[in-house]
This record gives sequence, structure tokens and C-alpha cells, in this order.
Amino acid sequence: MVLTQIKGFFVWRREAKRRGMGLMEFMDSVSSKELAELLDPVDPVRWGLVPDDQVTLESPFRDQDLETATAAAHAGDWRPVADLLHRAGQDWDRRAGYVAVFGRIAAGDDAFLRDWRSARPQDPGAAMIYAESLVQLAWQIRGGRTAGETSDEQFEGFHRVIQQVEPAALAASQLAPHDPTPWFTLITAARGLGYEHDRFRALWQELIQRAPAHRRAHESALQYWCRKWYGSDEEMFAFAEAAASAHPQLHHLRLQAAVESQAEDKVIWRVAGRAQWLDTERELLAGPDGARPDAPVRRSYLAYCLMAAKRWPEALEQLRLIGPYAGGVWARFGDPVEAFLHHRKATCRNVRI
Repeated sequence: MVLTQIKGFFVWRREAKRRGMGLMEFMDSVSSKELAELLDPVDPVRWGLVPDDQVTLESPFRDQDLETATAAAHAGDWRPVADLLHRAGQDWDRRAGYVAVFGRIAAGDDAFLRDWRSARPQDPGAAMIYAESLVQLAWQIRGGRTAGETSDEQFEGFHRVIQQVEPAALAASQLAPHDPTPWFTLITAARGLGYEHDRFRALWQELIQRAPAHRRAHESALQYWCRKWYGSDEEMFAFAEAAASAHPQLHHLRLQAAVESQAEDKVIWRVAGRAQWLDTERELLAGPDGARPDAPVRRSYLAYCLMAAKRWPEALEQLRLIGPYAGGVWARFGDPVEAFLHHRKATCRNVRI
């Protein structure tokens, strides 16, 4: 113990000096976790992982057309956006992803969308982005803090805007009755709108009639059914099980449900049959699913769940396949890059042990 304390003094003093700080100032500025890691450093490169300074939030699946259209939208030009949505065709997940991106842009600056709707008032793509922008704007007004840290003005603004989503989404659906995207927007908005179960189920039927295996919608609905919103662990797992059983490409919902409940259920991976979820997801990602754009996010959930199950070598294998991408599950822990780096080091340390 004494030797550890002496080692810690010199290690921490050296790090404080490197940062241009006094020792006590440094000790007050970092967490106990960081102090411990300085005493037992891990070099991820030795374990086949990319260097820490190469970790990024940039997805390995770059969509050049999306990047071009995004730049155009920021510049006020809606035409590349309209063309991109048109070319997405009936790839409903991709279309929903595009609508989410441009809804977020429009929530901050809607110049391109106003011009688009003025030029083509009956364009369903513009109508869908408008409905989505209301969802994004409402949550921007609300902010991400707890209710006690949110002002009355923020709540009033949130409710004023979120109430506009349903009529906007229904209007978009009338322009493209076969398209599930407006219903996806409503599924996402349902939590903010406080929809009761029966009303949510009615929305859900509208969506799955149009796109039974809509990945983004299922992921959003899983949130609705989790305990922190309008469901329970039982309802959430039942939803994930039903979706995964009907559509194998949605198997990852089981892992997402597990992560949702893991904070309260420390022995979740000891339940009979659940370890098989991890094996099945590994097998799926070793096949064609591993080449899909959502694979890096799915791998992040798999890696995290393998860590929780203390299957460290398999977690390390997934981290190697993930490479530098810090997106996905790590955003649940505040700073995703910091969380990713911490979990990588913890995995290496446990494999070493």
C-alpha cells in the first residue's frame, strides 16, 4: 500500500507538471478513475486496437451523397436534398435517416426548407422534413437536463412545438400514403407527446403495415416501452423478443433492451438463454450483417454486453473490429470518446489479468 502511494505521488506529480498544473489542482480536476488508470497504464495498440488519438465519432460508412446534400442544405439549397430523398426510393431506413438529418438542420436554420416548401408545396419529402424538424426543435428547446433544472419557459416552448408534430406528420402522410416515414416521426415524438399505450399501438400498426422490419422505428419504439418512459422491463423485453423472432435482422434489439435494464439488473447475463443472445449476435455480424451501415453501432452494443458478461476476450475481438469508431452505445455515458477509451482500456486490462 505504501509503495503504491509513493508511486502514485510521483506519477500524478509528473502528469500534473505535463498539464501545467500544481499537484493539488490536478488531483481536484480529475476523477478517481483517471487517477487509477495513471497508476496502471494500458497501451491498446499492444492488444491490436487503434491508438487512442485515432478514435473518432466519424462513421466508417461515409455517405458522400448525404455529405453533399448536407452542405447544400446549410448553404440554403434544397434541390440536392430533394434529389437524395428521391433516390432513397423505398429503402425506408435510409429515407428515415435522411429525414432525421435534414430535420435537425432545419431545426437550426430552415432557410432551405422554407424555399423548398414554397417552390413545391405538395412535395412529401419537404413535408416529412418539416414534421421531423418540429420534433428536433422541441427537444432543443427542452434541453437535456433534468426536470428540476429545466425552466417553465423551456417546458412551455417544448409543449407548444411538440403539439404541432402530429398534424404536420399526418399532412405528410396524406402526400405519400405508402411511406412509413411520417409514422416513424410520430413514433419518435410519442414520448414527448405522452401517448398512452393504446394510442401508441395504433400508430405502430400504421407503421408496420408499411414497413414491418423498419429498424429505426423499432429502435425508437423500444425506447417508448422501456421503464424510464412509458413501459417496463417486461414490456420492453417482450417487444424486443417479438421483433427479433419475426425479423432476424432486428436481433440486436435484445441487446439494446439488455443495456436499458442493465443499470438496475446486475445479473442480467446470468439469466438462462440470454448468453445465447450474444453468441447469435456475433454470428450475425460475422455474416452479411457485418457489412451493413448499422454494423458498427451493433458491434458497440455487442462489445459492451460482452464486457458486462465478463467475456473479455470476445469483447476485445469486437473492439478490434470496431476500430476507431466511438459511436453507438458509448453516447449513453456522456462523452462517447472518453467512454469508449475507458472501456477499451478496461477490456485490455481484464484480458491481461
